[in-house]
Amino acid sequence: MFVDFAKNPSFAALSLLKAIVHRKLVVPEIYDIVQIVAELMVQSQLEPIRKKCSQILLQFLLGYHLSEKRLQQHLDFLLANLRCAITTMFVHLVVSLANDDDSKVRSMTAAAIKCLIGNVNTHSLHSILEYSLSWYLGGNHNLWSAAAQVLGLLVEVMRKSFEKHLSRVLPVLRNILQSALSAVTSIQQNSSDEAVASFWKEAYYSLVLLEKLLCQFHNLFFDREFE
Repeated sequence: MFVDFAKNPSFAALSLLKAIVHRKLVVPEIYDIVQIVAELMVQSQLEPIRKKCSQILLQFLLGYHLSEKRLQQHLDFLLANLRCAITTMFVHLVVSLANDDDSKVRSMTAAAIKCLIGNVNTHSLHSILEYSLSWYLGGNHNLWSAAAQVLGLLVEVMRKSFEKHLSRVLPVLRNILQSALSAVTSIQQNSSDEAVASFWKEAYYSLVLLEKLLCQFHNLFFDREFE
C-alpha cells in the first residue's frame, strides 16, 4: 500500500499509517515514510491529505524517540516551509491590495497585512521588509504604489526600528513626488491627463508613507530634502 506513496497518496493509506504511528511501531521504514508525509503536508493540493499528514507528523514527533539531529531536521523542515507559506500569503495579500477595486476589501487586506507583519518572527519580518524595499526601490513603477502602502504598514509596526531604512526609502520617495509634480506641469502645458494618470497612485501612497514617517520620525520635518 505504501509503494509509490509520494506520487499517489491515498486517504486509506494515510489512515493506516496513522494507526501504525499511533501504535509506535519502530521499524526503519517508518522514518522514511514520515519524511514523505512531511513533504506531502506542504505539497499536496488536497486539504484532507494535508490535514491527515499534519496529524501523522505531529503524532510521530510526540510519540517516537528521536535523536537530537533527526528532530532538528524535522523542525528545520517545518520552519523552512512555514516561512515559504508566510511569504506566499504576503504576496497574495499585496496583489489584492494593489488590484482589488473594492475599497473595503483593500482596507481589510491592509489590516491583514499589518496583522501578519506584527505576528511573524524576525526572519519572516526581514523577508517581508526586503521584498517591499526591493519593489519600492526597483525600476518597475507598477509596484511602487503597493510597496509604498506596505512600507507604511511596516513603519506602523516597526516604529523606531525602521529608522535604519530611511536613507534608502527617502530618496526614492522624493523622486516619485518630483516625477508626479513634473507630470502635473506637463498637463498644464499640454492639456493632457495621461501623465498624471500614470503617477497619481504612486504619488498618493508615497505621500501617505511620508506622513507615517513624519509621525514616527519628527526630525524629518527639518530635513532639507523635503523643503
